[in-house]
Amino acid sequence: MGSVAIARVFNSALAGTSKGRPELVNTPLPLSARVAVLPCRGCQAFLRRLFEPLGYQVKAEHHPLDEKFPEWGESSYYTVEIAKQVSLQDLLINDEAT
Repeated sequence: MGSVAIARVFNSALAGTSKGRPELVNTPLPLSARVAVLPCRGCQAFLRRLFEPLGYQVKAEHHPLDEKFPEWGESSYYTVEIAKQVSLQDLLINDEAT
């Protein structure tokens, strides 16, 4: 049942249609995604090089190896949030829109 609802939502988003609010189809929306624990052997610069050319704003928080022992240094894990103002259709189909 849930997968049917998700498919319907994304079908209309991919098609760029909306029965209830057709005036909003081409309206850029402030969309974001957050990953709480993302392994990254590089650094924040790597994450920026990965997402910023696609028009995303990137926030990355480095996690310590162990909060009780800060002298151990940083782990290879980040909390990463990417954000972009774009229509949902452009986000799903053509990520070159900014």
